[in-house]
Amino acid sequence: MHWIYVLTTMLSLTVAAASSASTSVPHKTHFQSVFYDEGGNPLPSGSYYAKFTLIGQSDEILYEEEQGVEMINGVVSIMIGDGSTIGSNLSEPAGGIPVAALEPNQKIYVRVEINGKEHNAPLEIGSVPYSYFSEEALSVAPKSILSESLADGVVQENHLSDVLREAIFGSVAPDRVSSSIVTQDQFSNHTSSQSHAHPAESIYITNPSFAYSRSLDVGNVLKDLDRAIETIRRYTDTKVSKAGDSMSGNLDMGGKSVTNVAPPANSNDASTKAYTDQQYNVLNTQVSTSISSTNASVDTLQGQVNELGDSIAGMPKVVAYAVVRANRDGSVEPTLLGQHNISGVHRVGDSYQVAFSNPISFPYVVVAIAMNSNPDGDRDDMATIVEDAQNNNGFIIRTVNGASGGGPTFTNVSFNFAVIK
Repeated sequence: MHWIYVLTTMLSLTVAAASSASTSVPHKTHFQSVFYDEGGNPLPSGSYYAKFTLIGQSDEILYEEEQGVEMINGVVSIMIGDGSTIGSNLSEPAGGIPVAALEPNQKIYVRVEINGKEHNAPLEIGSVPYSYFSEEALSVAPKSILSESLADGVVQENHLSDVLREAIFGSVAPDRVSSSIVTQDQFSNHTSSQSHAHPAESIYITNPSFAYSRSLDVGNVLKDLDRAIETIRRYTDTKVSKAGDSMSGNLDMGGKSVTNVAPPANSNDASTKAYTDQQYNVLNTQVSTSISSTNASVDTLQGQVNELGDSIAGMPKVVAYAVVRANRDGSVEPTLLGQHNISGVHRVGDSYQVAFSNPISFPYVVVAIAMNSNPDGDRDDMATIVEDAQNNNGFIIRTVNGASGGGPTFTNVSFNFAVIK
């Protein structure tokens, strides 16, 4: 089911600018219509949801909005442009019809939906006097803009330096210089006619290796140069200077060599292979000389030891000894006061049996000294030591009282003996 409406008045908006600062073109268009149902009756008075869509000649959507409208006996009178963004539930203003949507060189139509029901055909938007005035404002009458109406920054001929003015317009007498606007084409023709090796030459940078800017403007060239300097600074900050530098981290040579190093002067200086080889040869010579001298000394000492050994080998050695104290009555075992390689001295009848701790091969010699004193304390009566039954494990020793002429006695006899091999 479609609503039927009759368009009674519609005001149009076209692309335009205000003729003065106090007047601006509204981004709205007035829509007024009467809506009937299919029976030809005006729609009842009340609130309705309306959707307005501006479309182009190819049915492309140029603008759309939604509004809540009040209808009185089918009559609606609203401003398209006062509505809200589609889908915002009438809460977000659409911001008015954009100028770009009202291209003056094409036909524009409005499509209307009331409570979701669309009219059967879009209606074309016509022009009104305001639009005719706006269309006229799209063009400017010849010689109608005065120099005082120009915005700041517009370049006029009298703004140029004598050198630049002459380069663009040729020789002009000072009293003939006008306030005409210098066009972009005139500037472009001037710059393209210059034969510069590089763009910066146009601002009198004549170094042919200068390649940091392609600008023809001094300010932009300086900005480009600042950026180039900063880039170079960041690059050089990570490089080692040939004039000398200090590392802030480890230097990995990646398997390459460090060559032509000066001889070291300090303890932490790098050393060349030649210097290291030289020091090694000096040290090796010193060590070799020291070893040779030591070997000679060792050979001499070995000879002396050998000679001493030969001498010692032919000399007798004490291989066992003991200091023995006999008991006064001779009834108990004697006491060893000191001994070497003697495991014991035992009473056997009228003799003493001496045993070696470690066997001593026979022959060997026993040297003994006995000190004997009679019970009355007379010490001029010395006993004589005799040994017998010598073998590898020991021998028998007896004391003979020299004063009494032969009979053995053990009364208060103490003696020392040594075994010599």
